[in-house]
Amino acid sequence: MRKCPVCDDGLVWVEYEGARVMKCFACHGYLIDVAALERIKRNEGKSQDQLSVEVETESSQNSEHELKCPRCRLTMQKVNESLPGIEIELDCCRSCKMIWLDGGELAKLQLGYEATDQAIQARAMKARVDAFEADPERQAQFAENLAQAPTFEEGTRRGASEEANRRSGMMGRGPNVFGFIADILFRL
Repeated sequence: MRKCPVCDDGLVWVEYEGARVMKCFACHGYLIDVAALERIKRNEGKSQDQLSVEVETESSQNSEHELKCPRCRLTMQKVNESLPGIEIELDCCRSCKMIWLDGGELAKLQLGYEATDQAIQARAMKARVDAFEADPERQAQFAENLAQAPTFEEGTRRGASEEANRRSGMMGRGPNVFGFIADILFRL
C-alpha cells in the first residue's frame, strides 16, 4: 500500500468525479495523475455548493516541506497554480507525472476553473446545445436549412440573394460551404 507523503497514513483508491484517485482519509489529500486532474477540473458533477463545503471541511495546511512521491519516491517539486480567485501550491512529480493535492485543494481547483472564461464559454455552449437538442422545431429548421446547403460544385446558394451569398462568402471565391453552415447556425 502506498503511503501519504504528508502524514504517512495509507492511501486508498477512490472514485472522484469519474476518475480513480488515491486519497488519504487522515489528512484529506489526493494523489492524482495529470490527465485525471484535467478531467476532474472540467467535470461538472459536483455543484459549487458541494465543492465549497468540501473546501471548508477538508482543507488542511499546505505541506511546507518537500514531499516524496508515493509512487516513485523521488522528491516532488512545488508548482504554483493560478486560477481566478485562487492560488494553490501543488506538489508535482516530474518523473511519474503524479500530483499531490493537500486537503481541499482539489475542490479549490475545480472552483477556480469554473470561474475561467474557458469554463464559462463551455457552459454557455453546453446550454445552447442542450436547448437545441430539446427543441424539435429548431432541429427541423436546422435540417431544412442544411438541406438548402450548396454542393461543392455550386458557386452560390440556391434561392439566396446576391447580397446574402456575398455575406456568406459564396460569391467571388467559389463555394464556401463552411460560411454557409455558419450562417445557418447563427440564424438559429
